[in-house]
Amino acid sequence: MKTMKSISITVGTFVPVPLHELLIEATCSVYEVSRAELFESKRTEEAAQRRAMLFYLMKFDLDYSDSDIGSLASYSRQRVSAAIQQIEFQIRNYLRVSCVCKNIRAVYSNLRKEQELWLNQHLQPNNITHLMPPSHKAR
Repeated sequence: MKTMKSISITVGTFVPVPLHELLIEATCSVYEVSRAELFESKRTEEAAQRRAMLFYLMKFDLDYSDSDIGSLASYSRQRVSAAIQQIEFQIRNYLRVSCVCKNIRAVYSNLRKEQELWLNQHLQPNNITHLMPPSHKAR
């Protein structure tokens, strides 16, 4: 089973998580699967579709590189790139896939707003760079 690596801090009883963790949670919620099912090594079309959708959203919504996604998900950069290309085609050509993408984005947006609201109330803005991948901190 492949798993995503994550780093988080605890503040009080709330644990702010990196943005890709929120996106994983949104993807699991829309597809109604657990995190383990999302990253299990099944080669079924449905399992691959879920992972590819997550990779696509990480690339275009979070601006992660294929290498960043591959290292987080324990996949090669080439495999991530191929999955993203497949989903791009499906989003352009199939309404159902496009709607699933929009639903995941809506859930992710709500999760992110909740976290940002909490962070704004409890943390100083300069202390949240740990929520971004290493390649984004220098930007």
